Amino acid sequence: KIHNFSRKTPAELARLDNRTREMFVEVSRFEKRLSEVMLKINILNRDLLTMEKGGATNDLVNRCFRAAHNLKGLSHVIVINKLTMIAREMENLLEELRKGKRQPTPPRVDVLLKAVDVIREGILPHMQARTPVVTDVKKTVHALKWALAEMDRRFEILAGARKRDIAAYNTSVKSDERIPYLVIIIDELA
Repeated sequence: KIHNFSRKTPAELARLDNRTREMFVEVSRFEKRLSEVMLKINILNRDLLTMEKGGATNDLVNRCFRAAHNLKGLSHVIVINKLTMIAREMENLLEELRKGKRQPTPPRVDVLLKAVDVIREGILPHMQARTPVVTDVKKTVHALKWALAEMDRRFEILAGARKRDIAAYNTSVKSDERIPYLVIIIDELA
């Protein structure tokens, strides 16, 4: 589990070694970016539903464009390739709507809403996956043994596919065969 470091007091943070403090900064940034992603998705969903009902004003299209543009930028920051691609396509379509090259027809708004749904339901849950914090020593050993076995399993998959890393592997397979990244944080102060 990624701890909620915002609950640590300044004294607790001061006791952390440099590497752990650096990890704290990165995790905090990731969580902040994840919150920003959720905000942009909620804005897009709300405004696109308004457009779907026939309320496609220039201000509304501009707001959707800005949210999609920010979503694309945020996904670059947290390195989510699929999210980046979807946000880029949304931004491109919204730019055409904004410039009047296309009209916000129901099928176009439906496609945009579907993109928001894919991000919300298909991508973000994997980013937000949480497992309980393990504090029992025996369970910790079991969790680490599982992680080692999972790493071995993944190495075999990568070797079989002749790929050096998960990113290369994931670009070569169908979306349902992709390997998610795992983040394991060991906090000796927990």
